[in-house]
Amino acid sequence: MMSKVTFTANIENGKIIIPKIYQQELNNGNSVEVTLVKKKKISETNFLGKLIKNPIKVKNFQPLTRDDIYQRKT
Repeated sequence: MMSKVTFTANIENGKIIIPKIYQQELNNGNSVEVTLVKKKKISETNFLGKLIKNPIKVKNFQPLTRDDIYQRKT
């Protein structure tokens, strides 16, 4: 029987640190299946990354309303 446990962890010296809340149930001798999902950092070298880190400020900016976004011109 399998159960799924999901958590975010840091890697320290090549080892994944299991949060203390799960350490007792994941002790020596347990067999586990591991899937790693690497989080991507926003690159400041590409244009979109630069804009996300440093948004352009526009004086008197007003975001579009839902109606403005979906207004159809015929």
